[in-house]
Amino acid sequence: MAQFDQAKADYGSAIQLNPASGDALAGFARLLAFAGDVAGAQTMATDAVEGTPDPPDWYFGVPALLALRAQIYGTAAARGLGPVVERLTWGYPTYGVVSGTSIRLGCEKKTDGDYGMFFKCQTSLVPTLRVRFGDALRFEGNRAVVFRLDEPFPEEAVRELVELALTYQTWKGRGA
Repeated sequence: MAQFDQAKADYGSAIQLNPASGDALAGFARLLAFAGDVAGAQTMATDAVEGTPDPPDWYFGVPALLALRAQIYGTAAARGLGPVVERLTWGYPTYGVVSGTSIRLGCEKKTDGDYGMFFKCQTSLVPTLRVRFGDALRFEGNRAVVFRLDEPFPEEAVRELVELALTYQTWKGRGA
């Protein structure tokens, strides 16, 4: 937690010195999102995107993650799956319901334009998704579905994969 507090203080200082710094605002938004401060992350991300002419793709990472989060909550509510438990796992926001497997959201460290949904690699979820969606989604091993900020968002596929993840415990032995 000390590293988070130091990073938060450093971003605060950078923004105080230059309130128009899109990089500082977007970086702070990412830090806040990963710490679970959704409202603060949304505010900082919006300020970064709206205040920067032609913002780079990575500025849109937090809004993309928040859209995935909204999809998780919306699916759980629509299917009557009970309350969504939100927590941090390895510093990333993670969501789950009793009937499912955990969904961790994050940005890829390898590239600035990738973000995704990460799952327990011991589950059969990602192999099931790979068979079901084929080339419509980008997979990383047995643990993730990865999206690019500069590509169209596969909304229908994401809606279905979130439902499969949140109901995983009900179908895991017999296939989806």
